[in-house]
Amino acid sequence: MFYRLEPDIYATSGITEEPSLPGFGTTFLGGARITEQLPRPLVFASNFTRTKPPRAFVGLSIPVWSSELVDLFHRIGVDNFECFEATIKGREPGVEWSGYFAVNVLGLVAAADRSKSKSIEITSSPSGMPFAGFTELVLDAKKARPFDLFRLAENTGTLLVSERVVEAFQNNPRPGGWGVSAIEVEES
Repeated sequence: MFYRLEPDIYATSGITEEPSLPGFGTTFLGGARITEQLPRPLVFASNFTRTKPPRAFVGLSIPVWSSELVDLFHRIGVDNFECFEATIKGREPGVEWSGYFAVNVLGLVAAADRSKSKSIEITSSPSGMPFAGFTELVLDAKKARPFDLFRLAENTGTLLVSERVVEAFQNNPRPGGWGVSAIEVEES
């Protein structure tokens, strides 16, 4: 079983501005190592407040994870990602949080079952892999099964995790929760 992993879908606060990245084509969505030298730390603007701080997972195109979340993934043997030190600035002047990392998930997996999924082709690519906006995603379980964490090649903004990862969240409760939404994805 696989799940789409996102920051808490019920959260009322989040990242409002991502840092500029150097170089042409430097992205956290490509599934490849980032070779450009990035600023340290990467600074993210947010509308979090002193009384409502960020949880363990915020951000979308650049996932920002707490050190606790990074440690949880490492403890269960999931390490196909690289981390870059990050700071989250709050809405109020002088309020900021360290102990976070911008996370680049390594690896794209073409695991969408295109015959059973419903999607709109957003753009084609030179590789022939169309970038799709899914209204209903069905995964090809055989293609996804070897992986615990990956980006979907057909829509690189989609981050997927195995049931093993979701069980790790459940078996390792965190005060205030992890701040993640794990949305089950149908499989063929």
